[in-house]
Amino acid sequence: MLGSKSLKLPPLDARIPKWNLDNLIVRNCPICNSPDAHIAYERPDDLNVRICNKCYTFFVSPSPSDKQLQAFYEGYDEKHRRAPRISPKELAASYKGVDPFADLRIRELSSLMKFETSRVLDIGFGRASVLYSPKKLGAIPFGLELDAQAIEFAKFLGIGVFQGNIAGFVSETKYDLITLLDLLEHPLNPMDILRKSSELLQRGGFLAIWTPNGDFVSLEKNLTTFRVDLEHMQYFTPDTCLFIASELKLRVFHLETLGFPYLQDIDKPLSKNEMPLPLTKRIIKSIPGVSTVNNFRHKLFENKQVENKQDERNGAYHLFCIMQKST
Repeated sequence: MLGSKSLKLPPLDARIPKWNLDNLIVRNCPICNSPDAHIAYERPDDLNVRICNKCYTFFVSPSPSDKQLQAFYEGYDEKHRRAPRISPKELAASYKGVDPFADLRIRELSSLMKFETSRVLDIGFGRASVLYSPKKLGAIPFGLELDAQAIEFAKFLGIGVFQGNIAGFVSETKYDLITLLDLLEHPLNPMDILRKSSELLQRGGFLAIWTPNGDFVSLEKNLTTFRVDLEHMQYFTPDTCLFIASELKLRVFHLETLGFPYLQDIDKPLSKNEMPLPLTKRIIKSIPGVSTVNNFRHKLFENKQVENKQDERNGAYHLFCIMQKST
């Protein structure tokens, strides 16, 4: 158990948001709403990371307000994203040669469901790479997104899109798969997204979560988890996922931690001319009865590979969880 005193973390990521520290809001745990949490770390952006003593979620409190976060994300692609500018045509061309099963998430999901004619919804889909793979496998993909550039990408790829946030999303369609990838670490109220996603699932449908693993901090030598991507407002743990499943009456089919944060040139000013390399990931933790994936390599949209088996054996930065709605 962490001590009662917080540890001030030195800068690592050159992209340190400039929050208005005079306009912060105090939060209970964003997952279980418990006020029983203690400060564990102070991030380089001067925000405190607490750990919930009930569901073991790490979260930022006091945190930037919704208004501050909205202003931050309005300029995210231009000022913060570590990825090159790319046209929709170039993006589509880069996706065409990618094997969908090179993505471990697609491989694991395909062992649980048939993609052909399945209705798949990705919330906050970014550049739509995880929607394009199910499309290639015969699924009917849909995406929900706020960013106009991301919507342009998805439309060019032939993916049905809805513009807006999930709070105002109304759909008569029930989905066979909903994916929340690199999303739940960002909003102040992630449980609202999770509850609405559960409501939108078909009975027997799957909910897939991919997010940084807060527990990785206990394995790190240099404590990078809370020093990078400082727009993250919470960090799930395997215990968080089990709590969510119990709260929403979902069944956990798959739970794993894997991989490493991407740290190449993280301490240098953002350059749009640099292309980040994909991460190699491996499962190192699972719960009894769930399936696992071994000896895989994960390709991102640029279709490059990193083949570092040592990394595969040791990584635990990401958390991947698949839950199913009861039939």
